This record gives sequence, structure tokens and C-alpha cells, in this order.
Amino acid sequence: PSNPPAHPPDISNVMRLLPHERLPQYRQAVALVTTVYRLTRIFPAEEKAGLGGAMRRLVTAIPTKIADAEGREDPSQVRSAIGAGQAMILELLAAADVARRLDILPRGHLRPLRKRLLALAAQLDNLQAQLLDELAEEAQLQQLALTQSDAADPVTPQSEPAPQRRAA
Repeated sequence: PSNPPAHPPDISNVMRLLPHERLPQYRQAVALVTTVYRLTRIFPAEEKAGLGGAMRRLVTAIPTKIADAEGREDPSQVRSAIGAGQAMILELLAAADVARRLDILPRGHLRPLRKRLLALAAQLDNLQAQLLDELAEEAQLQQLALTQSDAADPVTPQSEPAPQRRAA
């Protein structure tokens, strides 16, 4: 039998929100996951794995991309993650449109879903600008700190060693 650890793991921070979980865009994306899962439950059996599965995969990737973008420190990676999230929104819109045209998605469900998805896409534009502004501000603060550090501790030029005299 294995012995229990001497000290149990510290789980006091488990229920604290992570930075991306505080973002309204993330919370809205998670709410959309619930909506799409509920909508696809009513799809016919032959479409639950096909079109329904595709819609579920797309919608679950959106909050993942938001979390990814929030955790990045490189502006190009932020743009890439947000762009991927927006692409998934467009793909989900197309899949929902196909489902409606095939009479798989009941009437009256496409318009509200479309409205929420387009609103989230616009909010992702705002999130990208916010994250990029924060990164730029952090970079400026780091540069300022380096400049101040250099000014406070100037590099003293090293003097050349005095020539040694030869014994006569």
C-alpha cells in the first residue's frame, strides 16, 4: 500500500477564476457552447454525429481560443488565436445555415444564434485590441524600467591597465 503524502496538496486556489475566465467574451463563448449543445440534441440521429458533431466541435473551440489568446505574450500569437476563434465562429455560422436549410435546425433558432455569434465576433475584435494594447503597455514599461536602470547604474568605462615598466 502506498503511503499518503506528508502534506496534502494545496487546493485553496482551485476555485479562483483564471484570467481568461474573467473575460466577458469567454463567458459568452461558454454560454454559446451550452446553447449549441442543446440545439444539436434535437437533431435527427443520423446528424448528431455528422453536422451536430461538427457544430459542437466548432463551438467548444471558441472559448479555448479566447483562453489561448489571453495567455499569450507575443502580439502575433494573440492575433492568431483571436483569428482562429473568429474563423470558428464563421464556420459555425455556415454549419448552422446548412442545418437550417436541411430542416435539421428548427425554424426560429438560426436568427438568435446568428445574432449571438456575430456579436461575439465583434467582441473578439475588441478583445484583440485590448490584449494588444496591454502587451504594448507592458513592453513600454519594461523599456522604461531598463532605461531607468541604465541611468541609475551607468556602465563605467574600464580604464586600460597602466603599462608595466621594464627593469633596467
